Amino acid sequence: AGFNDKEYGASGSGGHLQEVWLPSVLNVGVRPDVAVSRARRRFEENGGIVKEHTPCNGVVVGEKGAQVTLDNEVITTRLVVDAMGNASPIARQCRREANEGEDPRPSGICCVVGTSMG
Repeated sequence: AGFNDKEYGASGSGGHLQEVWLPSVLNVGVRPDVAVSRARRRFEENGGIVKEHTPCNGVVVGEKGAQVTLDNEVITTRLVVDAMGNASPIARQCRREANEGEDPRPSGICCVVGTSMG
């Protein structure tokens, strides 16, 4: 498996979508800024609401969705995206639950953009 050192498809600001055939799918990357921008635009066009720079006091996840407590309101949702990284309260809570109450320092990060696009 070698590195695909060629650029395929549209580049730059990510114009229109187009079908691209690649010789292999190993080591294929996307520009995260373009992927996230497109996903956000599509999400908002379908009625989604993005809360940026909004402190979150807690998230309770249930079978049919999540209840999110913000500073001034409580909302229910089917999708919560935590974009704060390994220092976020959600990530810290998950580490504590997985490590018997301890909050160890993360051993690494896994930035997965492509699988969240859809």
